[in-house]
Amino acid sequence: MDLQRIYLTGYRGTGKSTVGKQLANLLGTRCLDLDRRIEASAGKSIKTLFDEGGEELFRQWEHDCLREVASAEVETVPLVVALGGGAILREQNRQLIKQSGVCVWLQSSVETIAQRILGRGYARAAKLNQPKSAHRPALTDLDPVQEIVQLLKVRDPLYDEVSGSTARTDRQSPRQVALEIFAWYHDLSTSH
Repeated sequence: MDLQRIYLTGYRGTGKSTVGKQLANLLGTRCLDLDRRIEASAGKSIKTLFDEGGEELFRQWEHDCLREVASAEVETVPLVVALGGGAILREQNRQLIKQSGVCVWLQSSVETIAQRILGRGYARAAKLNQPKSAHRPALTDLDPVQEIVQLLKVRDPLYDEVSGSTARTDRQSPRQVALEIFAWYHDLSTSH
């Protein structure tokens, strides 16, 4: 088992980037946000990638950047990597994650995810079918809450496939979640 990377996976809004920064601080390392890496490599925002080539273009950039991160020498061990919510959709990506590190699945309720993505007015936005986010485009024509429900049905088994642990982010602060993952990783690393 490769312990050089700790991947954080889960649906958008589950706190991967926030928890990742907290976890990196606890470990004395750094957190790499894969979405920011994609934007830096492409020289474009994720929204622009979607506008120019749809989800397929974005997913190719995501795969290429994940492959680079998974194969690069790690300066500080472990490297915390906050994945995008759909990074697990490609079988190749799931294999890269499993081969190059350990993974924790961050979970939240649909209601919490919707509130985090859409803000306090999420119920109103859902009724009006307003855009989810300027940063990340809608992936379906469903209202925002139904999109979350539908995509979780597809993604949950894939998150489960790649993860060695889970953490609830709607019942704890980001620091508490990071401490839980830190303890899990410490136990894992001392048993190897």
